[in-house]
Order: sequence, then structure tokens, then C-alpha cells
Amino acid sequence: ATGELKQNSQNLVSAKEDLKALQAVLATKDEELQLLHEIHGKANETTAADKKRLEQELILSLDAAAGEKKKMSEELEMKESTLAMLNLRIDEESHRKLVEELRATKEELSQAQ
Repeated sequence: ATGELKQNSQNLVSAKEDLKALQAVLATKDEELQLLHEIHGKANETTAADKKRLEQELILSLDAAAGEKKKMSEELEMKESTLAMLNLRIDEESHRKLVEELRATKEELSQAQ
């Protein structure tokens, strides 16, 4: 019985040591898990912040593109207006030259008679 008691005592000591080792491992795992939760939380915060920043950049980019489009549209309107005026001047000049040629032809015909 003494041998069995001694064996049980050693088994108990060994079990307590194993338990302490497992508790240490468990504490380490708890710390790792806590760190992972913190990292995950920060990653989510960063992702949300990045998403917000990217959305703001996209809005600014779209606003800039809309402004550039408006500016280009205004420039196009001005160029079209200028072109229309030039075409009108060319038409007036062509008409004037045609009238001069007709007068000259009329004079030549008058002189020929």
C-alpha cells in the first residue's frame, strides 16, 4: 500500500506539473488570441479608414473630371462659335467676290456690245 501511495503521490505531482505546463500554454494561447483579436480589430479599422479615404479620393477625382469636362465643353462651344463666325465671314467674302465677278462680267458684256 505504501508503494501504491508513493506511486499515486508521484502521479499527482506529475499531473500537477503537467497541469501547470498546460496552464502556461493556455495563458500563452490566450495572449496570442487576444493579440489576434486586436490585430483583426485594427485591420478592420484600417480597412474602414482606407475605404473611406478611397471613397473620398474617388469623389474628388470624379468632381475634378466633371469640372474638366465642363471646361472642355465650354472650350468646344467657343471653338464651334468661332468656326461658325469664320464660316459666315468666308461665305460673305465668297459672296462679295462672286458679286464683284458678276459685275465685272456684266461690264465686259456691256463693253462688248
